[in-house]
Amino acid sequence: MDVINLLRSIRGLEKSRHMTALQALPKNTSAIMAAAFLAVLAVQTSLLSGCAPAEEPDELIVVEQTEEESVYTLAIAERGDVISTRDVSCSYKQQVEQDVSFAVSGKRVSEVCVSLDDMVTKGQVLARLGDNGAGDRMEELEYRIARNRLLLTHSRANEQGELEAAELQYQYRSGHSEAEAQAASESKEAIRQRYAYEQEDLEDAISLDSLELETLEKEAADSQVCAEIDGTVSWIASNLEGSTSVKDTPVIRIVDGSECLFTVSDMAQADIFHEGEPVDLRISVGPARGDYRLLPWQMDSWESEGRLLFTFAEEYGITVEMGTSGTITVVTDKREDVLHVPPRAVHTADGKSFVYCLGEDGMREIRWVETGLHGDDGTEIVSGLAEGERVILR
Repeated sequence: MDVINLLRSIRGLEKSRHMTALQALPKNTSAIMAAAFLAVLAVQTSLLSGCAPAEEPDELIVVEQTEEESVYTLAIAERGDVISTRDVSCSYKQQVEQDVSFAVSGKRVSEVCVSLDDMVTKGQVLARLGDNGAGDRMEELEYRIARNRLLLTHSRANEQGELEAAELQYQYRSGHSEAEAQAASESKEAIRQRYAYEQEDLEDAISLDSLELETLEKEAADSQVCAEIDGTVSWIASNLEGSTSVKDTPVIRIVDGSECLFTVSDMAQADIFHEGEPVDLRISVGPARGDYRLLPWQMDSWESEGRLLFTFAEEYGITVEMGTSGTITVVTDKREDVLHVPPRAVHTADGKSFVYCLGEDGMREIRWVETGLHGDDGTEIVSGLAEGERVILR
């Protein structure tokens, strides 16, 4: 039994050693060595069978080394146009709008004169603040001013009448002596002086009342807001009536929907657009979805407007709803008829570019290249590749 166990141990060691050797051998010798190994095992088994009862033979595993072929996704270096574009978001908005706000703080909003979606005209009152009796006071001042102006007119007329009467009395009822002439002169001066005091009092009253009325009128003007454009009420602050005014805080918005334009709010994009050069627009949702052409609109006003404006380059016969969003695509750079490969084929290392090419033996090889324009769908190859060469994509 010791001999049998020894032979079994030897067989296990040889099996392990021979399998390791088989795996290391070239593919074309594996079958031959496997056959020889099987023959040796058969001899050992026959010896064991003569010394001991028959047993189930151990499972024999033969590992045959295979060569796996690498599968690559390839592209061809070819000539064509390389284009770089930029997408900019825009929305369809009215050209003119007015945010209405009160000019004073701390007063109660007594009346809102319009409702949402109302059509309004320029100068129309939209809302008022409480006047705390200022209206009645203004009416009183207007009456007093008008009355005092009338009294002043009558006073001047009466003065002129009395002066003329004094002159007639001197001319027709005196002997034109020096004493009578002096008396007539003094009488006229007394008339002038008397009316001067009266007229000064009236003029002072008119002036003071006018100053007060002017102040109240300014306060009244500040206590109401008016439309500066013809348009539609698009927004009213919630619970406006009865609230307290805050200076320069918008409470009502008026929009002029007669002319809407596509608007870009990002002023940093202004440098990619040029006067008279059309750009592509895509609307993806809504009844106006589709592709269109736009033109920059009044570029000289962009900076003061604080936004970029565009209009349709032609008449499309469509209705675009206010607030519709779209994407403007602009060609920022272009190279025509140049050698290029897909962007996925280009790698970088230490600031240099390279691609992997597939050699004639099917092996991957590195190729250093000089790149030009990096476009949306292709990268320009200035040097390092020839037209028709196959490159491997990442």
